[in-house]
Amino acid sequence: MKKGCTIAILTTLGIGIILISLVYWALQPEFKTVEINQNIGGKLVCKMEYYPDLHSWEYIINYEYKSQNGKTLNLGKGIYSGREWNEDEQLVKVNNLYVLKTGNFHGSDKIIYGDFKSKKWKEYEFTSKGIENDSLWKTKNIKSLYNYWPHRTFVSDIKNDQILVTYEYRIDSNNADLTEKKIIEYELIEKPVIKKITNYNTVYN
Repeated sequence: MKKGCTIAILTTLGIGIILISLVYWALQPEFKTVEINQNIGGKLVCKMEYYPDLHSWEYIINYEYKSQNGKTLNLGKGIYSGREWNEDEQLVKVNNLYVLKTGNFHGSDKIIYGDFKSKKWKEYEFTSKGIENDSLWKTKNIKSLYNYWPHRTFVSDIKNDQILVTYEYRIDSNNADLTEKKIIEYELIEKPVIKKITNYNTVYN
């Protein structure tokens, strides 16, 4: 009887130690460098830091551009919180600037932009607060609850010198599933400026 109890206790302890070890190693950060060939030429060097926890995860990406002649330029960093990093970023020319779309904090994107003569590039974060404080948004009298989750602002496309952002927002304080979407069209000169607001279905249906 005692021998059986001892075996059971040791087995339980062994399983417990194995489980703790698995959790410990699963929560260790990871580091790697990825190089992405760019359509404009050269490579985007992405130095990734990955931090998991029990409830979510986060990628922090530090970007450098390596030109075809080997020169490097530090661009800045992006953050993917609670979503995957697809390792597919591309620098896109918008007017006289180059734009890199990347992740921001939970539920949002940002862009890093500049030209290859500048040592320091600028950043612009697309946020629900920034959209709803804009004068054009206010003229639309749109019913929204941007202080309620979910609210998401993701760059959906960059084309024809315009940056298109899909903004999803709550319209009911009691039901998180009741949301609407708008396409926010930005023009980039010195910084992104909202030029047009369109219903999502009008653009993507």
